[in-house]
Amino acid sequence: LCISNGVALANAVNIDSGATLEYLDGASISGAVTLAGGSAIALRFTTDATAPCISFASAPTVNGKVTVNVSADVALQFETSYMLTSGAHFADISNFTLDSSSAGWADLSLDANGDLVLTRKSHFYIRIADGAASDLAVPFQWIYDKTAVGSISEIETALTSDGENGIPVWQSYCLGLNPNDAQSVVLCEASADQPPAGTVRITARNLNVPEGLSGVAVTAYLDRKNGNGWDEGVASADVASGTATFTSPEIGDGISFFE
Repeated sequence: LCISNGVALANAVNIDSGATLEYLDGASISGAVTLAGGSAIALRFTTDATAPCISFASAPTVNGKVTVNVSADVALQFETSYMLTSGAHFADISNFTLDSSSAGWADLSLDANGDLVLTRKSHFYIRIADGAASDLAVPFQWIYDKTAVGSISEIETALTSDGENGIPVWQSYCLGLNPNDAQSVVLCEASADQPPAGTVRITARNLNVPEGLSGVAVTAYLDRKNGNGWDEGVASADVASGTATFTSPEIGDGISFFE
């Protein structure tokens, strides 16, 4: 049964198992409503968070588990609660479950009046995978705080774009840098007075690898200039502790350049 936007339905409504009560923002039902176990309610937002999708004149009767399907004609904001019903006076949230397409990004709850409320989540992680499986997951709250992302579909572009500091945003997370600060970069120091003789110790600083970044190795590599090219990876060090110290290969005569 589909109730169009703004329509007031006076009849009694019985939604049987396997059937769906679908309505747009602003619909209302003044007749008695019965929702059978195995039925569904489909909600589609077209306006703001404070306007309920459906208004009931009296509390509906719920007989078993009911699925709530949610879609939106407007972007739903993160950490914002949206009214799904008014006048419902539902007693138990366990009678309702979000459909699988919504369950990953939203929470369903009852407010103090017993009405259904949908809240966009931010307490989840975005998994980064490049070819092979990866355990790297960037907290959504960090993405939301550091980028202009406004919807789920914008996350991939936001993470893979270069930040103000010149590196992809997701790499700034791994290194504990601020992608919105051009000065938030890895700092390097070189010292020629460290043993063994003929070598240079190069230290990378300003690294703050997030605690609990499990399954991901963050390693810094030292390359040495060789004619018109580079000898890559002449030294390497784990930077998970926040500071990577290299002891370069023996320099020998002349000038050596490293990156």
